[in-house]
Amino acid sequence: MPMTDSTELGVDREIHVQLDPCLPHDADAVADVLRECFPADVPAPGPAAAPGHVRSFLIKDRPGDWPSALRPAALSGQVDVDLIGPADGVRHVRGLLASTFEVKDRGTVPGEHEVELRLRLG
Repeated sequence: MPMTDSTELGVDREIHVQLDPCLPHDADAVADVLRECFPADVPAPGPAAAPGHVRSFLIKDRPGDWPSALRPAALSGQVDVDLIGPADGVRHVRGLLASTFEVKDRGTVPGEHEVELRLRLG
């Protein structure tokens, strides 16, 4: 029997996204892009966070909910991002971020059912 990934099964893929401490407006820019793709999962901006604040989101990558194009966004500095979840969902979120920001892969930790990917956005 051929193996299928969660996309073919129509299953939501939960991906944990963590933004390491960075400038608040850079974290807001990344969150805005994620909110455009996953509006139900990324909260609207609240009061400005102090520099050094870690932000994290649990997003559900729903097959078929993907936008065809994202608006451009700019960062004033670098933002380190960790993505943790099923490999196909992590690849998809990485691709969405790469369509908006310059992305450098900083490392991958494979697991039995999940993968952790460390990125640097610039």
